[in-house]
Amino acid sequence: MDKYLIKKRKTVTAESTDNMDPVISKTHEEASCSDSQDSETNPNTKTQTQTQSLDPVGFIGKSLNDTLKSTILGSKWTPEKGKFSFPLTHGRRYNVAWEDKFNWLRYSPSTDSAFCAPCIAFGECKSSGGYSDKFSSSGMKDWKNAVGAKRGTFLIHQESSGHKDALLKSSNFLQIIEGGKNIKCSISKAYEDNIKKNQQIILNIIDVIVVMGQRNIPLRGHNWDKDAKREDGNFDFFVHWKAEDKPVLKQHLATAAYSDMAIWH
Repeated sequence: MDKYLIKKRKTVTAESTDNMDPVISKTHEEASCSDSQDSETNPNTKTQTQTQSLDPVGFIGKSLNDTLKSTILGSKWTPEKGKFSFPLTHGRRYNVAWEDKFNWLRYSPSTDSAFCAPCIAFGECKSSGGYSDKFSSSGMKDWKNAVGAKRGTFLIHQESSGHKDALLKSSNFLQIIEGGKNIKCSISKAYEDNIKKNQQIILNIIDVIVVMGQRNIPLRGHNWDKDAKREDGNFDFFVHWKAEDKPVLKQHLATAAYSDMAIWH
């Protein structure tokens, strides 16, 4: 998918640019060569490249990395005033004003069809609405039934469970990205924090065992605490005593399952 991103211009020879076909599926090398050649002869090359890179068709059926997901969710193709006219399909045409109400809409100038950005980024949406899956595959271009209280395809898709699920995933994703983190780093950080917390819990428990050993205090004990409704053995007592000034250990004792602490007694 990186081939749809705008690349830095490269200096190439005339021979390398003889048979260029500036279509959206061209390779990295072809895109760079074509851009270098066209930039000298066509002032609209930059605009054409941007159009291709933001066309939702280029994001479909591909494995999207964080950068491409962020691009399709946060950017969209918009026509230049006076330079583009939406084509007619059965007497109707796409209305860019629809995007104000349905901000997930992404128009494809290459196929004259509408797509859903969240559904492209986070999986295909399917529903009984009949059109919902098209918003992340072939595109929707039935402009006659695009909006409306009864047969409005956009509204039907927006209310579908698949779209809502993709929208939630997109929102969570953008929050992580905008916070300066990517998903992998976020998961790694949570895993690292969990390891550190467990290490602190274990070290506190080891401290109790060491002190009890130094004082020749047996770990076992079978005093039943009626108020707490649990065994109040020596080890159990000193662990809870230490937890009074160790928040991490105290939280663990309060949330751990009974089976996790049964070996103490």
